[in-house]
Amino acid sequence: MSSGWTALIAGHARHGQVHEALGCFHRLRSEGLSPDAVTYACALKACGIIQDVDLGKQIHDEIASQRSLEKNVVLGNALVYVYANCGVFWKPQQVLEELPNRDVISWTALIAVYAQQGQGQEALNCFHCMRSEGFFPDAVTYACILKACGIM
Repeated sequence: MSSGWTALIAGHARHGQVHEALGCFHRLRSEGLSPDAVTYACALKACGIIQDVDLGKQIHDEIASQRSLEKNVVLGNALVYVYANCGVFWKPQQVLEELPNRDVISWTALIAVYAQQGQGQEALNCFHCMRSEGFFPDAVTYACILKACGIM
């Protein structure tokens, strides 16, 4: 039963105990249990916090091989987060483009990455793409866009 492990991983990740979270993730897998979308998302968050791009990529490959990105936009959002936090700034755009289902959170995560990196024009381009796909910005999106405008 992986739900107990998922709760442990989520709890550790939520409280900044990322090494413990990833330790639980590895134990879950060593016991032959299959992570679910929540487990993967929590493990990816932990990878982003400690900037472990290698484990993040390994999890990404596992998720992709299971075709889980087609079913769960949260995993795509988590991948955008992990690659951005690990400094692989070209990868979040690629992940977003490959997602069959995007949402305002997906777009906002990418906009935030560009704004944080001082790439205001790229952030605005993403904002326009988001709007052209029919998504409406939320307060966080607007905050990121304002930051991008301030940069420019």
